[in-house]
Formats: sequence, structure tokens, C-alpha cells
Amino acid sequence: FASGWVDYFAPQLYWPIKSKEQSFPALLGWWEQQNARGRHLWPGLNVARADQWEPDEIPDQIQLTRSQRGVTGYVLYNTSSLLGNGPLTTALEHRINGKPALVPASPWLGSSPPGKPNLVVTAEHFSRARAQWEAAAGTVVRWWLLQSRSAGVWTTEILPASRTSYDFDGELPEVVALRAVDRIDALSPAAVVAATAAGPSAPEGPPAETRRKHRKIFSPKSGEE
Repeated sequence: FASGWVDYFAPQLYWPIKSKEQSFPALLGWWEQQNARGRHLWPGLNVARADQWEPDEIPDQIQLTRSQRGVTGYVLYNTSSLLGNGPLTTALEHRINGKPALVPASPWLGSSPPGKPNLVVTAEHFSRARAQWEAAAGTVVRWWLLQSRSAGVWTTEILPASRTSYDFDGELPEVVALRAVDRIDALSPAAVVAATAAGPSAPEGPPAETRRKHRKIFSPKSGEE
């Protein structure tokens, strides 16, 4: 931990917030203090015990991870317990994790961000537009972060590297912004285009809080995220 030899830690903090012996926030704070090299700290939350605790115990633990300095996500154990808990999955989907999220970058694995992608947006109709793009030369892309603003509201899509176009049907977006995400989850500068213009414009770019803490879900059976 102290030497920075690993990229993330997922300590099993399987105690409730109000536990007298070992409380979740006390343990979380201790682990943060040990993380001197600033690696990812994603504490494990005990979903298997959620039906024995207060209904908001796991959501409240998640909120604590978001307010704790140095914590960049969390792990839910385990998948079968999560999927079998309807109230919790509903709370996670609609109240806690309402927007897509990227894995936080690991800058210690590399120092050069990906290049700014080339983006073209064509308005084909008053309610239809197409965005097309390609990676900057020499850039290896893992994901695309596509954001658009309609009626003042930003929408976020995380797309696979193989995807190079997106169709907007319905309300014509005012602005479209695209970033490349590389293998260490670093973001490129944003290519920003007004949907009604033929080329790059200078509208307000995507929201500064683009990068959200990654919400990891771990399956003890498969080990897959």
C-alpha cells in the first residue's frame, strides 16, 4: 500500500455505519489515511447483509464514500444479493447512480492524455442530427465519452471504441462534445461542436464534473465487472 505497487484497494468494510465495535466511516477513514500514494480506494460494501440492516444503510455508505477524500468508488458484494434486493436496486438506479460513470484515471500508469478527436455534427432535420468522429492520429481509444446539451440539459453516453457515429432523434441538440478515453481512463481534450453549425464552435463546453466516481459491481462467481 505505502509503496504504491498496486492500482486499487478494495477492503471489505462489511460493518454498518452505527456499529459500536467497528463502524463503516471509522474504517473508511483509516484506510484513506494509509493511502499515502493516492491509489484508487474502492471499499467493499456488504450487500449480502442489506436485508438485515436499515433500508438506507447501503445508500448511506455510498454517500459516505463520495464525501470521503481519497475514495474514488466502491464495490458491492455480492451480485446475487444485489439482484435479489428490489428496493436497493431501485435506489441505486434512480437515486444513487442516475448517470453513467467512467473509471477514474490512473495517471501513475502513464502521463500523456489521448489526443483530441475529430468531430463533425450534421443537422439533417429540425429534430435529427448525426455526430461522426475519428480518433486523433496515434491515439488508442478504449471508450468514447459523448455529451450533448438539449434545452440546457446535458446528457452523457459512454460508447465503445468501435463506435464512430451517433444519431440524435427528437429534439435537436444545441451542442455536442466528444472526448476519447484511453486504456488508463485518461480523458482527451473535448471536441465541441454546435449541432446547427458546419464546424467547431465556441459554445459553453460540457460540464466540469464529467468524471464521476466509478461504481463497481463485483460478481463472486465470475469475477467480472
